[in-house]
Amino acid sequence: LGGNAAHNASVDFQFSGRLSHQWTASPQGSTLFFSPIIADSVVVTTLTNDLAFRKSELAAFHVETGKSLWHFFPRGAIKNTFTLDDGNVFATDVLGNVYAIDVLTGIPTWETTLEDRSKGFYFTGGVLSDRLYITGNTTSVAALSLSDGSVEWELQSDSLTNGCESTFTVGNGILLIQNGR
Repeated sequence: LGGNAAHNASVDFQFSGRLSHQWTASPQGSTLFFSPIIADSVVVTTLTNDLAFRKSELAAFHVETGKSLWHFFPRGAIKNTFTLDDGNVFATDVLGNVYAIDVLTGIPTWETTLEDRSKGFYFTGGVLSDRLYITGNTTSVAALSLSDGSVEWELQSDSLTNGCESTFTVGNGILLIQNGR
């Protein structure tokens, strides 16, 4: 999916050669909630320590050597998909804090907090579409500008009840949300 749950054209790829182990990194925490993404020479992954709710991180490693490049510690755990666009990693933590982080340095480009945290945690992850990062919780969906994190549009409805842990999917200009009802 290219670091984004947006479906475009299929990729015709034929693997030839031999698989071999290149390196191993052993950061602390669970890696159960996402798929790592690769940007140029950087592999980015998220780690969560469920015994210490706020001990989550995004970690980056050099793709060829496995050398640790940077660690970013969000306010809450990131237990969902995160995306990549134009040199930034976009992620939402379970508290509704949204981050754009420079993939090469680990320094935030911007951070913002979605207002309504009262109706559920943010487990859905995010998806990119039309220069927007789209994320949500059980009763709201928000689209944020990739350039500065400002909310471009928001939909709030008790009928969304999106199953909370499903990742949004975008294709052909349509946003798909799994409904938990």
